Amino acid sequence: YYKNHYFRSILELSYLKYLLDNNIQFESCENKKYRIEYQLDNRKQTYFPDFCLLDTEEIIEIKPQNLLNNRINKIKFEAAKNKYGNKFKVLTENDFNKLEVQETYRLYINKEIIFDKNYEQKFLEYYQRESKRWMKIKKPNIVL
Repeated sequence: YYKNHYFRSILELSYLKYLLDNNIQFESCENKKYRIEYQLDNRKQTYFPDFCLLDTEEIIEIKPQNLLNNRINKIKFEAAKNKYGNKFKVLTENDFNKLEVQETYRLYINKEIIFDKNYEQKFLEYYQRESKRWMKIKKPNIVL
């Protein structure tokens, strides 16, 4: 949770923070009102997008770029477009700034974000991996 709003990924958190920081009015789509039904392998499925921007009535789905062409996502997105038309938009890390791992960790340490127990461990492992990678990249060149 971030400021009493639920998120499922660091990418969603990044967009959520953007909305709040810019006073963009929104609501979660995690309710019946926004339910999208679709068929997958002859079975009825349900999908809930991430956000509804209240001023523009846009329905926003946040997905990493590398998952856009996933078979299931393509089917979900097609069903969403059938229901919402051009108001349905899929945004990726290319459409807004993803929080840096250090900023996310700062929010975590300051208890501004709260993870469930399963995700907390995943985040701490992610933070350790990314911090090591970041240190290698940012290592200053030392001239002797």
